[in-house]
Amino acid sequence: STNDRTINESAFSAYAELVMDGQVSDMPLQVVVGLRYEATDVESLSVQSIPIAKDWASDNDFITRFGAVAAVKQTHDYDYILPNLDLSLDVTDNIKVRASMSKTLARPELGSMFVDTNAGNPGTATALGGQWTGSSGNAQLDPLESNNLDLSFEYYYGDGSAFTVAYFDKSISNFVGIEQVTRPLFGLTDVASGQPGTVSGDALAALAALGWVATETNMFTMTAILANPLDFPGGAAEFIDPSQPGGSQQSSDIATAYDIPPQPGDPLAQFLVQQPTNAENANIDGWEVALVHFFEGRLEGFGINANATFVNGDVAYDISLPFSQNQFALTGLSDSYNFIAFWENETWSTRILFNYRDEFLSNTNWNNNIPRFVDEYTQLDFNISYRASDHLVFTLEGINMMEDPVVFRGRSENQVQAYIETDRRLMFGARYVFE
Repeated sequence: STNDRTINESAFSAYAELVMDGQVSDMPLQVVVGLRYEATDVESLSVQSIPIAKDWASDNDFITRFGAVAAVKQTHDYDYILPNLDLSLDVTDNIKVRASMSKTLARPELGSMFVDTNAGNPGTATALGGQWTGSSGNAQLDPLESNNLDLSFEYYYGDGSAFTVAYFDKSISNFVGIEQVTRPLFGLTDVASGQPGTVSGDALAALAALGWVATETNMFTMTAILANPLDFPGGAAEFIDPSQPGGSQQSSDIATAYDIPPQPGDPLAQFLVQQPTNAENANIDGWEVALVHFFEGRLEGFGINANATFVNGDVAYDISLPFSQNQFALTGLSDSYNFIAFWENETWSTRILFNYRDEFLSNTNWNNNIPRFVDEYTQLDFNISYRASDHLVFTLEGINMMEDPVVFRGRSENQVQAYIETDRRLMFGARYVFE
């Protein structure tokens, strides 16, 4: 089969901004008002081989016959007006507060917008409970739309030293989820439907009349016999059940010799098609705290840089739900903090860096609807540089000194998907600058 995918996006944008300065009770205030217009046209074109038939090859085996190569095209357009308001107030010479309200966009991933359609096969005859399956992209996805609120307090208390606290809230709509729609694809018919009036339906009726169980093997063998009257002039009477002498050999010979193409009267195959759709909304909020401090006096040259992020999302993965149920959940959300201690003078520069990240969900469907969580982990690095001259600098860098592993797991701590051992790395370097 052939598959060639192309997506063309053309975007027009215009932006206007107004900056105003004023005062509130003798405190300087700056106001920035912005307005952005975005218009986007999308064309997704997939050139693919078109399936023309689904043949029943044996018991639970189906094969696809392809015809001509054709183009499948889907277009979409959308436009948005995106306002923005920023306020900055100097409470004192050392204290500043800010507020920002905005609306922003994030375009859908290209991988979700390819419109080629896959028509898969059932695990058994649909008359016995099988389900035709399919998948398709969707070029008519709207972008993620986020209404944002950001507030911050900043205290500058020394030369280069500052303490800041910020709050953020993002209300996001149009998250891409997966919807399942039952519909025909490419006019394909179901040769194993078992519906009355079809050859497979007649096969079921014949098996029942003869007193045989309608297994995959029996149903395929009887359908092949009825679909080829010239080879089996005796019709259903020529069927031998596999439990009878010669029955297993007959079933094997027929499965080898015959593929059953679509038969007159077969209904359209109903595919359970999975495709991306704008289905979910979510809210994210949290706090950010940061401190930068340069010491003075006898400790001049020493400093610290620390920051922490605490984040919450209102859509989490529920491990108590059945495996068969698709779930939408926010991925990549977790608390984290970083700490850096450093010392510098004209000759030496040293840094120690400690990073921590809490457990987070990285994938809602890593394999067969099993989620993938990443356990909490820490990392300790350092960097030392020595300036031997104006031209020559030596460096020593250490990465992952604590050798913490990276662990991926599923619904429980015992369902380990991957355990990655990590080694510490030491790198020595020298840099010489020629004049």
